[in-house]
Parts: sequence; C-alpha cells; structure tokens
Amino acid sequence: MALSERLGKTSLPSSTHRSALIYRLKAHVRAHLADPDLSLSETAAALGISPRYVNDLLADEETSFQRFVLAERLAKCRRDLASPMLVHRHISEIAFAWGFNDLSHFGRVFREQFGMSPRDFRHSQLRH
Repeated sequence: MALSERLGKTSLPSSTHRSALIYRLKAHVRAHLADPDLSLSETAAALGISPRYVNDLLADEETSFQRFVLAERLAKCRRDLASPMLVHRHISEIAFAWGFNDLSHFGRVFREQFGMSPRDFRHSQLRH
C-alpha cells in the first residue's frame, strides 16, 4: 500500500502485484499458524482474494495452501523439538501449539518429512 501511495495512479506490474500478494499470504499464514482452524477460505477472505487465487499464487512456488501450511507447521515443530530450552515440553504440546490437532497425523507427516519420528528426532538433536 505504501508503494502504491508513492506511485500515485501508476499501476504496478502484475508480477510485482503477485509478489506482494504472496508475501502478504505467507505473512498471514505464519501469523495464524498456531490456529488449528486456519483455512484456505478464511485466509483468502482476509486477503480479499478468492481461494482459487490463493492456490494459484502458491502454484508459482510449486505448492498449495495446505502443503504450505503443513510445511510451515512442521518446520516450527522441528525447531521446537530441537531446542534445549523446550525439552520440558511434551511432543504433543509442541504439535498442538503449532496447529496440529491429531497426534497420529503429526507423527506420520513428521516422519515422512524428516525421516524419523518426532521422539527420535528430539533425542538425536538433544544428544549433540
């Protein structure tokens, strides 16, 4: 918006507009990552675009809304599981804190992404 104010009536190239929307989209998702009810339709409404356009924007980066949210949540869980400062927190607490609401699903997708269970990952990181 600040950029559009400086440009006045000059319109932005579509690639710049798309880049700005992708940035806002990712910022919105990251700000609401802990919400287990984070949804495509809610995110699209918050940005003033259609759900289809959200996925179209993310397709430029070869992902979808659901895959992006999952990857971000897994990255946050991985970071927290590796942190010696959070060793007192149960794995389930960490998963639930980042928007997962099913532990078996969390364990399965974590293993698929990182090649080991959350517990094994935590032990491997905390030994170092």
